[in-house]
Parts: sequence; structure tokens; C-alpha cells
Amino acid sequence: SYTDRDVKPGLQYDYYIIATDSSGNNSLRSAAFKCTIKEKSITGSVRIDSKNFNTKKKILALEWTAQINDEVKGFVVYRQTAKELPFKPVTGLINNNKADIPLGENTGGLFFVKCYTMSGKTVQSSEFGTQD
Repeated sequence: SYTDRDVKPGLQYDYYIIATDSSGNNSLRSAAFKCTIKEKSITGSVRIDSKNFNTKKKILALEWTAQINDEVKGFVVYRQTAKELPFKPVTGLINNNKADIPLGENTGGLFFVKCYTMSGKTVQSSEFGTQD
């Protein structure tokens, strides 16, 4: 028997056998055995529980709940300041379920929270604004 511990999900592997006798003679290679390692399906959700905007300090305090069927690596909050601009990360990787986001003078725009799993998959919340 043989166990390959270095396989990666989503890739195909070909295995074959070569017999070697006590004199060091090798047989011809056997027919290949092909297999594909299935990727783990990630399901779950990230739900925004609270968002409080402090108008004096211009800080958006966020809290969320993640229900994911994989080990969570962390979360990143993204922001889009204008419709024609892409979403950009406004935090680094967060290991808990809350963040205080300084908004500066431009308090508008849209946000979402993205969950990163240990297997490299992501799940994100719905988009929301500071006024939602």
C-alpha cells in the first residue's frame, strides 16, 4: 500500500508501479492509476450583526457572525468609496468578529466583510453602507 500525503485538492494524479527484484532489476511500468482529489465545498455565511457610526470620531464599529464549514483563518473588511472604484481592504487579517474602521472625512461608500478559510476559500457578507 502507499499513502500520498502531499496531494492538493482539485488536481489529478497518476500513479504506477515498478517492481524491483533483489538483484536490482526493474520491471516495466504498470498501467497508470488516475485519480482526482475533490475540492472541499465551502458553505456558510458572514452576517453583519451591528454597525454603529460614531459621527464625532468618524469611526464605523462593526460586529459580525460567521458560520463556515471550514477552519477560519481570519477576516478582512473591504470598502468601496465610489461606485466607479473597486473595493479595497481597509483592515489587515482580523482574528475576531469585530473591527473599528476609521472613515476620515468621506463617510460614505459600501463595505463587506470577507472570511478567509485555512483551505484558501472565501465567504463574504452582503454589501452595506454606513447609512443602512
